[in-house]
Amino acid sequence: MHIAQYLRPLLLSLFEVKGFNVTEMLLYRWLAPESIKSNVYNTQSDVWMFGVLACEVFNGGKVPHSETYPTDNQLTTLAKAIANENLTPSIPKSMPQWLAELVTQCLSKEPRKRPSFGDICSALDSKRSSWQEVRSSTIGIVNV
Repeated sequence: MHIAQYLRPLLLSLFEVKGFNVTEMLLYRWLAPESIKSNVYNTQSDVWMFGVLACEVFNGGKVPHSETYPTDNQLTTLAKAIANENLTPSIPKSMPQWLAELVTQCLSKEPRKRPSFGDICSALDSKRSSWQEVRSSTIGIVNV
Protein backbone atom coordinates (compact mmCIF):
# COMPACT_ATOMS: atom_id res chain seq x y z
CA MET A 1 0.00 0.00 0.00
CA HIS A 2 1.28 3.45 -0.87
CA ILE A 3 1.31 6.59 1.27
CA ALA A 4 -1.71 8.46 -0.12
CA GLN A 5 -3.64 5.23 -0.63
CA TYR A 6 -3.23 4.52 3.08
CA LEU A 7 -4.06 8.07 4.18
CA ARG A 8 -7.40 8.38 2.37
CA PRO A 9 -9.39 5.86 4.49
CA LEU A 10 -7.59 6.95 7.64
CA LEU A 11 -8.45 10.61 7.13
CA LEU A 12 -12.01 9.83 6.18
CA SER A 13 -12.46 7.85 9.37
CA LEU A 14 -10.90 10.59 11.50
CA PHE A 15 -12.74 13.53 9.95
CA GLU A 16 -16.35 13.23 8.99
CA VAL A 17 -17.59 16.53 7.66
CA LYS A 18 -20.97 16.80 5.99
CA GLY A 19 -20.91 18.07 2.44
CA PHE A 20 -17.13 18.46 2.23
CA ASN A 21 -14.55 16.01 1.01
CA VAL A 22 -11.94 16.18 3.76
CA THR A 23 -9.60 13.83 1.92
CA GLU A 24 -9.40 16.28 -0.95
CA MET A 25 -8.90 19.18 1.44
CA LEU A 26 -6.01 17.48 3.18
CA LEU A 27 -4.30 15.68 0.33
CA TYR A 28 -4.59 17.55 -2.98
CA ARG A 29 -1.64 19.76 -2.12
CA TRP A 30 0.62 16.69 -1.85
CA LEU A 31 -0.86 14.32 -4.45
CA ALA A 32 0.85 13.45 -7.71
CA PRO A 33 -0.91 14.46 -10.94
CA GLU A 34 -1.73 10.84 -11.80
CA SER A 35 -3.26 10.29 -8.36
CA ILE A 36 -5.59 13.25 -8.83
CA LYS A 37 -6.39 12.51 -12.46
CA SER A 38 -6.61 8.72 -12.53
CA ASN A 39 -6.61 7.56 -8.90
CA VAL A 40 -3.18 5.92 -9.42
CA TYR A 41 -1.13 5.27 -6.29
CA ASN A 42 2.27 3.64 -6.61
CA THR A 43 5.94 4.13 -5.79
CA GLN A 44 6.26 6.90 -8.38
CA SER A 45 3.40 8.85 -6.78
CA ASP A 46 5.12 8.39 -3.40
CA VAL A 47 8.30 9.86 -4.92
CA TRP A 48 6.25 12.90 -5.99
CA MET A 49 4.97 13.26 -2.41
CA PHE A 50 8.56 13.06 -1.14
CA GLY A 51 9.45 15.97 -3.43
CA VAL A 52 6.52 18.02 -2.16
CA LEU A 53 7.47 17.22 1.44
CA ALA A 54 11.08 18.31 0.83
CA CYS A 55 9.80 21.66 -0.50
CA GLU A 56 7.55 22.01 2.51
CA VAL A 57 10.44 21.40 4.93
CA PHE A 58 12.69 23.95 3.24
CA ASN A 59 9.82 26.46 3.09
CA GLY A 60 9.60 26.52 6.87
CA GLY A 61 6.64 24.16 6.98
CA LYS A 62 4.40 26.28 4.74
CA VAL A 63 1.57 24.33 3.17
CA PRO A 64 2.40 23.51 -0.48
CA HIS A 65 0.89 25.92 -3.03
CA SER A 66 -0.32 28.24 -0.25
CA GLU A 67 1.13 31.26 -2.05
CA THR A 68 -0.96 30.57 -5.17
CA TYR A 69 -3.98 28.84 -3.61
CA PRO A 70 -4.16 30.13 -0.03
CA THR A 71 -7.66 28.92 0.86
CA ASP A 72 -9.24 25.51 0.89
CA ASN A 73 -12.21 26.72 -1.20
CA GLN A 74 -9.80 26.82 -4.18
CA LEU A 75 -9.01 23.09 -4.01
CA THR A 76 -10.80 22.10 -7.20
CA THR A 77 -8.84 24.74 -9.11
CA LEU A 78 -5.63 23.61 -7.42
CA ALA A 79 -6.28 19.95 -8.25
CA LYS A 80 -6.88 20.80 -11.91
CA ALA A 81 -3.68 22.86 -12.03
CA ILE A 82 -1.62 19.99 -10.56
CA ALA A 83 -3.22 17.34 -12.75
CA ASN A 84 -3.43 19.24 -16.04
CA GLU A 85 -1.12 22.26 -15.96
CA ASN A 86 2.03 20.75 -14.42
CA LEU A 87 1.77 22.86 -11.27
CA THR A 88 4.54 21.94 -8.83
CA PRO A 89 5.57 23.49 -5.52
CA SER A 90 8.15 26.24 -5.67
CA ILE A 91 11.68 25.05 -5.00
CA PRO A 92 12.80 27.06 -1.95
CA LYS A 93 15.87 29.27 -2.32
CA SER A 94 17.15 27.84 0.98
CA MET A 95 17.37 24.36 -0.58
CA PRO A 96 20.91 23.36 -1.64
CA GLN A 97 21.31 23.18 -5.42
CA TRP A 98 22.03 19.44 -5.50
CA LEU A 99 18.86 18.76 -3.50
CA ALA A 100 16.82 21.17 -5.64
CA GLU A 101 17.88 19.19 -8.72
CA LEU A 102 16.84 15.91 -7.09
CA VAL A 103 13.50 17.34 -5.96
CA THR A 104 12.88 18.72 -9.46
CA GLN A 105 13.30 15.17 -10.79
CA CYS A 106 10.89 13.87 -8.11
CA LEU A 107 8.30 16.40 -9.32
CA SER A 108 8.45 15.35 -12.95
CA LYS A 109 4.99 15.26 -14.56
CA GLU A 110 5.95 11.93 -16.14
CA PRO A 111 6.07 9.25 -13.40
CA ARG A 112 8.62 7.13 -15.28
CA LYS A 113 11.05 10.07 -15.30
CA ARG A 114 11.04 10.28 -11.48
CA PRO A 115 13.91 8.66 -9.60
CA SER A 116 13.36 5.51 -7.55
CA PHE A 117 13.64 5.66 -3.78
CA GLY A 118 16.88 3.70 -4.18
CA ASP A 119 18.21 6.49 -6.41
CA ILE A 120 17.02 9.10 -3.90
CA CYS A 121 18.74 7.30 -1.01
CA SER A 122 21.95 6.97 -3.05
CA ALA A 123 21.88 10.68 -3.91
CA LEU A 124 21.28 11.65 -0.28
CA ASP A 125 23.98 9.28 0.94
CA SER A 126 26.49 10.61 -1.59
CA LYS A 127 25.95 14.11 -0.20
CA ARG A 128 26.29 13.04 3.43
CA SER A 129 29.34 15.28 3.86
CA SER A 130 27.31 18.33 2.83
CA TRP A 131 24.55 17.78 5.39
CA GLN A 132 26.05 20.57 7.47
CA GLU A 133 25.03 22.87 4.62
CA VAL A 134 21.48 21.48 4.84
CA ARG A 135 21.41 21.84 8.62
CA SER A 136 22.58 25.45 8.37
CA SER A 137 19.89 26.31 5.83
CA THR A 138 17.12 24.87 7.98
CA ILE A 139 18.17 26.38 11.36
CA GLY A 140 15.02 27.45 13.13
CA ILE A 141 12.95 25.06 11.04
CA VAL A 142 14.34 21.75 12.23
CA ASN A 143 16.40 21.26 15.34
CA VAL A 144 19.34 18.95 14.58
